[in-house]
Amino acid sequence: ITLYRMCVGDVEFKKQIDWAVDKGGIKKDEHFIERLSAGTFPMRKVFYSHTPNKLRKVIVKAIAPDPANRYNTVIDMLNDLSGIDQLNQWQFSTDYTTYEEWTWGNKKVRAELVSGVWSLVATKGVRRNREYCKTALNLSQKNSLSYRCLMAKW
Repeated sequence: ITLYRMCVGDVEFKKQIDWAVDKGGIKKDEHFIERLSAGTFPMRKVFYSHTPNKLRKVIVKAIAPDPANRYNTVIDMLNDLSGIDQLNQWQFSTDYTTYEEWTWGNKKVRAELVSGVWSLVATKGVRRNREYCKTALNLSQKNSLSYRCLMAKW
């Protein structure tokens, strides 16, 4: 859970906790336990775009609701973590509501939310990388496109 929280940040994790204890406007610890046991908390598909898929898989396995599907030992988990060969040099910033931005040298990828839709702009210096510049995206499309952009060699 700690590794997951590190990947999604405190703001997102707190939102998920608030959701997990609230059911129909009633906040109870039992709701949290119920959602934890059902595997709906934490939200295993929620990660920032720059989180490598291999790391996501390790975390999801580590927090599986059924102990039989988790790692047996920390060595097993470390072995899978050591297999993550992607070097992430992107610097990330966000206001947690209207934008996400990644920078690396003269490259910048910025996602903005306006009136419920996302737009993504990727630039290298002053030039746009048209392959990754799109508008009118839903959250899933924005996450998918930004992940492809951040993992690409450009």
